[in-house]
Amino acid sequence: MIASIILCYLQLIGLAYVVIVLMGAPFLTDIVRTLVLSTYIVLIGFTPIVVRYQGKVNDIYQLLMSKSNSNFLMRNLAWGTMFGAWLGAIPIPLDWDRWWQRWPITCLVSSTMGAGLSVILSYVWLRMHTFDMAKLTASQEQELRGAFDLFDSDHSGRISRMELKRVLQALNIKVSDNELQQLMIQMDSDNSGEIDYNEFKKVISASFFRKYSKQELQAAFKKFDTDNSGYITAHELSHILSRMGRHISQNEVEAMVKSLDASGDGKISFEEFCKLFD
Repeated sequence: MIASIILCYLQLIGLAYVVIVLMGAPFLTDIVRTLVLSTYIVLIGFTPIVVRYQGKVNDIYQLLMSKSNSNFLMRNLAWGTMFGAWLGAIPIPLDWDRWWQRWPITCLVSSTMGAGLSVILSYVWLRMHTFDMAKLTASQEQELRGAFDLFDSDHSGRISRMELKRVLQALNIKVSDNELQQLMIQMDSDNSGEIDYNEFKKVISASFFRKYSKQELQAAFKKFDTDNSGYITAHELSHILSRMGRHISQNEVEAMVKSLDASGDGKISFEEFCKLFD
């Protein structure tokens, strides 16, 4: 693992060096200074990601390109550091003749500020938007606990990757092998190869039991209301729920529609649709 982490650092430093040169850094002069900046950016911006993903470059790339809330702080730390370094290059060519305009002083300072600011803003955003586990309903809590305990056969309070797949199946949550691997990485915070209930609950509640905003629900509803009638059928509802991580049988969907459909025409309105997520 140590070897893969070291190799990953060297690859990232080399890539950072090339990008910095392509963006205007000196090519044949100040090589050492450019290398110092490349190393600094990688160390302060990418260390949490490199260690968390054990030097796996593909996983690191996927995280950087991801838009999900998982590992939100680490992803934004990397982007904030790089963006800060880029902004730091702005004062260098200005005709101020100040000592601190020498390459790459402003980029070093600005990348540090970008890293710090990205962490602060990300933390504030997460505090405002992340699903609060305390808001799990009693039935949701019971459902999670029951599914977890069902496959914790030795009552150790921990489950393996394969057991996690069975737990998700019991919760009627369908995930691909790649999605399962990403979930395991998010949950297994101590890299033990197993996850405990609190780790499991934190990720599952945020991913599959989170509250959707009215705008998100409207977007989901309109996507399947193709004729703009203001109503959707049981078949369309099944597709929406599946896309939003709620996989239930067609019979259950039809039962939902029947319980919500006051007019008895087999369709539900947006207001009735919202009640499914209360």
